[in-house]
Amino acid sequence: MGLYKLALASSLGLAALMSASIASAQFLDINGGFEDGFDGWTRSGFVDISAREFEGDNAARIRESGAQFSRTIQIQPNTGYRFRGRINDSGQLFITLGGRTSTRTVTNIGNNYTRRTFSFNSGNNTSITIGGRYRNETSRFDDLTFENRDGTGFGSSGGGNFGLNPNDDPWENFDLREWAIDTPAGRPGSSCRAERTEPQEWNSSFNNTDSADFFFTHSDGGMRFISEVGGATTGGSCDSRARSELREFLRGSNTSIDDTGDDGDFRNNWALGYQPNNADADFSWGAREGRMRATLVVNQVTTSGNNSNRGRTIIGQIHAKDDEPLRLNYKSIPGRSGGGCIYASSEERGGDDTNFPLLGTVSCNAGDEDGRIGLGEMFSYDIENDDEDIIVIIRSGDRGSVIGSVTIDLDNIDGGYDRDDEYMYFKAGAYTQNEDDTGARDGERDVVTFYRLDVRH
Repeated sequence: MGLYKLALASSLGLAALMSASIASAQFLDINGGFEDGFDGWTRSGFVDISAREFEGDNAARIRESGAQFSRTIQIQPNTGYRFRGRINDSGQLFITLGGRTSTRTVTNIGNNYTRRTFSFNSGNNTSITIGGRYRNETSRFDDLTFENRDGTGFGSSGGGNFGLNPNDDPWENFDLREWAIDTPAGRPGSSCRAERTEPQEWNSSFNNTDSADFFFTHSDGGMRFISEVGGATTGGSCDSRARSELREFLRGSNTSIDDTGDDGDFRNNWALGYQPNNADADFSWGAREGRMRATLVVNQVTTSGNNSNRGRTIIGQIHAKDDEPLRLNYKSIPGRSGGGCIYASSEERGGDDTNFPLLGTVSCNAGDEDGRIGLGEMFSYDIENDDEDIIVIIRSGDRGSVIGSVTIDLDNIDGGYDRDDEYMYFKAGAYTQNEDDTGARDGERDVVTFYRLDVRH
């Protein structure tokens, strides 16, 4: 078992990993590193063990046309799963579900292992066959994993009829043409700097990246975000606050427009309504004022660390160049009844936060339970800028009745954003507010699932 699999065993519990059923585990132990030879696998043709591995000591090798290895797994109906593996040189992974076979192929890559991924819903099926096949020349396989994406600890999804297809990728169910994402996965060569996927990169290749562990389609079609303590961050540290979070990109796929605004090109971002025009700027902002609406479920939050940070994740933002005029916080403290609290924070430019309770209190203490939102409970929010005001509205369910609202007057709180050298962008997802310095355990997760996300300018 390789280091990656050992880490999973430690975090999920070895007994659960070694179970023959994945009803209560996230990963099934399929001997996907072939450290126990072909135990659990069926071979056909010239298939043996190779020492040219991706990790551990072994890899599977297929050495003739028509040869393959496979195994059949019992699965639950109407459940989301993912089968992934790495192929060296050339080769083909396959799944057979309901009598239909699908393949993922690597051809003549050379002496490098390349990941291929299947993400699917089991439908009415109760078994699946997975495996690897010969392709053109000697094929090697390693690091095969089979994951129940509805594993324990993720809470209720909330469901609903949103016209979302659980077999589609997030960018097929949602319009992400003007969104990038940052995840706790590290960038190649910089393991503690968050991996970013930009709008022009939304395609099936994303599923072969490490970011696909933190952003994917849930089994009910929702867009799932997972952030974890100790993950890579946008600041390049593994000791601060990680996120799985969409970042608005008004430039879309037009890479000729600077995405940072550092050179005075603000077209990838927008201006608050009360910001003055900048006649000296090289380019104007991409838009002025804006509104973001979302329907979502917070499925899971962190449970360790101090009371100020544990159980707290940010689910929506208006972000400026360096500061945050609006953060929408969800907080649920383990062991306290009544569900989670929601409050808005507005950061003075270069200064401190002012907090505005929406449901419950900022501290989310016992005794203020009325109207809270529990884990697994669906709700909606609006975040809108109108001139100097930021209006936040919380609704029950999928855009149901209003259960909380606040209008933040940036002039009255001396926000400091009424300048011609600032720019804004929306963010949505799971931004973990827990970290090592607050006593949180590495690997603890926030899990949030979105069912609607809409932005207008």
